[in-house]
Amino acid sequence: SHAKYNRDRLHFNIQGSNLDRGCQIAPGTSFEDVDNSGNPCFIVTVNFNGTMFGSFSQWVVFDFGTQPVLVRKLAVEVGAKSIHEKVKSLRQKLQFDRWTSENREIVRFETKFVDELGEKLKRQYKAPLSSENVITQHTVATELNRNNYHHKMHKLLELEEITRHQIISSYNLCTQIELQNAIQGTTYLYAQSGELFAKVPLIDYLTEDTDAGKLILTSVRTVLLAPSDQHDNIVYEAVLIGKENYDLDGRGKEHIYIALSPPCVTAMNKLGYKTGSEVEVEIQFQMDRGLFCMMHHAIDCLNSSDIVFPDISRINPHSNILNGDQVQAVQHIVAERTGYTPPFVIYGAFGTGKTETIGQAAMVLLKERPTSKILICAQSNR
Repeated sequence: SHAKYNRDRLHFNIQGSNLDRGCQIAPGTSFEDVDNSGNPCFIVTVNFNGTMFGSFSQWVVFDFGTQPVLVRKLAVEVGAKSIHEKVKSLRQKLQFDRWTSENREIVRFETKFVDELGEKLKRQYKAPLSSENVITQHTVATELNRNNYHHKMHKLLELEEITRHQIISSYNLCTQIELQNAIQGTTYLYAQSGELFAKVPLIDYLTEDTDAGKLILTSVRTVLLAPSDQHDNIVYEAVLIGKENYDLDGRGKEHIYIALSPPCVTAMNKLGYKTGSEVEVEIQFQMDRGLFCMMHHAIDCLNSSDIVFPDISRINPHSNILNGDQVQAVQHIVAERTGYTPPFVIYGAFGTGKTETIGQAAMVLLKERPTSKILICAQSNR
């Protein structure tokens, strides 16, 4: 067995007879033992050593002299009890049944038009598979700063992505669909190239008034589908019918239309279903990951953290009007950056001083750099 390399590897080591301190690769003979019944067995002890707060994980791999056969993931949380309880609570909140390439064989819906950049980024930035990998003490307790910006922002994006998946999962359902070769809208839409259509009744109204409804209407392009009487781990990707792919909006308040791929139709036929048949299926909605992959890519393209964490030590607004947060906002707006200045967003409720903060920032900017040109626009004449 051996500890597979990752960033936490040096915190773990294997203990056994005649093994050096810090050992991470050892033969099975080092762990031979006898159980309470006198039967031979192997007992592997893994030691953890850490001097800092955080979440640490490691895989123990048993290869039996050939390829890895058994793996066991170990996780250690080091830190304050209150933070540990918060991490545990968040992980439990984001536990939900989800089909992924780790637990299902997914048959993708092949299309003629492929976004090569999008597909490349999806391969580069894998979808977060579980809340345990995303929600750690570092994610929850550590404040964002110039030293951890890249790592923490990637983790925060993963947390947002898995949270949206959990929200969308409230629409997942087991239902009956009817296989159709045509959809009647303002015009008739006929299935082609071995595809079929299906009308999917929803368990709740599809409306932008709810978080899940809004995400499905704006971020979901595909579903994963499995016939209830198919006894294997294969699921099929189906696409939502919309203006962008079929020139027909297939989304209603109480139903959606989906297109089934030729492999899915073939599988249905083998189960005895054909056009006009009603099929009991389980459906899970899938969020389009394209936007998240682009944001991950944007973080990696940020060569210097000076853009988001500029040197503000010498900037003093000299204002008795602004509070601490507003002073800090002015400092970040006015600070000079190498390269370019990104957009800076100030948000807050009515009367919290947004206008005053922007006004003070303009005054300080003119004082610091008198030749600056400032254009201030507003939706009202105030």
